[in-house]
Formats: sequence, structure tokens, C-alpha cells
Amino acid sequence: MTNIKRIESPDEHPSADLRWIACHTAFLAGDSVVSFEILNPEQAVIHCDQAVLENQLLLEEVIQEFRFYSFHVTQFLDEQHRLLKAFPPVELRLVEIDTLQPSQFYVNLDKMAQCSQWVKDAHHLIIPVHPDTNYICDGHTRLYAALQMGIGQCYIYDAEDSGDYLPDFVRMAQERNIFRVADLQPLSDQDYKALWWKFCDDYFAQKG
Repeated sequence: MTNIKRIESPDEHPSADLRWIACHTAFLAGDSVVSFEILNPEQAVIHCDQAVLENQLLLEEVIQEFRFYSFHVTQFLDEQHRLLKAFPPVELRLVEIDTLQPSQFYVNLDKMAQCSQWVKDAHHLIIPVHPDTNYICDGHTRLYAALQMGIGQCYIYDAEDSGDYLPDFVRMAQERNIFRVADLQPLSDQDYKALWWKFCDDYFAQKG
């Protein structure tokens, strides 16, 4: 299996397109950069080297990693908009952001600034939630940025693989009086990594 991870900053790979890093849709698959341009809630164009497109196993792996964060995208196209891969459609529901329960404690101010460049309305806010709950799995920063911009609604879908740890994170968030996205604490990139990353590392280390 190829080592695949989301590219969080330009420092991680100088050739990665800043547009897709800002949208959190750029990935490093081995030595190759693979970026996803989301056209609408269902479709995304894959930008990558021809060698990646010809490697079916690698392509499947990087699509699955992307769908961990954006499961709602079900049709993947090449740069000529030819269909490469399709999945069954995912039901989306329009909700008020204030009705969602965070599963983390902080948001990253640097990432918020990136989000404000491309988040324009609810169609740019498609958020995975723990099945049959209002627990946010991913997208806290996007949602916080949206509220700051006066956007009050988003779309949600049930995440198939949201992790058994999520209810624990929600409980600990509620113990800190975090019940809405607006309750999250904005931090600098340095403080966010020091506090939130350490919390996650310590939690999973304790779980073994």
C-alpha cells in the first residue's frame, strides 16, 4: 500500500498547487502530487501525472483517502472531464451550522484565512457527521470561518467511517462547554499544533 497523506502546507511539497492546498484537496501519494478540484457536491476533477492515472491501484487508494474527508464526491473525472470512477450517490441534508456539535476544541487561524478565500455559501460546506448524530467529524475550521462570514447553513452527510473515538471527543468537548461551532477557540497555527495535535497524540497513545 502506498503512503498517502493530505498536504497541509506548501512546505510539504513545493510543486503542489496552492489552490488545492487551501481547499484541503491536495494529497501526496508516494512521490506524486494528486489534487482534486471539486466541481459540485458530486463531482471532482483529478489533477495528477499520467503515471498516476495509469496505475489503477494507486488511483483507487488516493481516491479512497480523499473520500475519507469528502465522501459526498461520487464521480471522479480526468482533466478532459472523462469519467474515471463512480460510486453510489450520497444523501446530503441542509442544516443550520448552530445545530451541529463539535468534536474538537480549537480552530486554526491560518487555515481559517485559507478557507475564507473559497468558502462562499453552503455548497462549499459539505460536512461529514457521525451516523445518526449531529457530531462533526471534519470541517470545524470551515464552519467557524463560515460563521464569521455570515453564512449560517451547511450540508451534512453520514460518514461511513467516522471512528469509534468520536463520541469520546464530543464528550470532552462538552466538558469544556463546547456545544456549538461558535464555542471553539481560535488559535495560531503554532498553538493549534501544540495543543490539539498533542491532545490527539496523547489520547490515541493511551488507547494503545
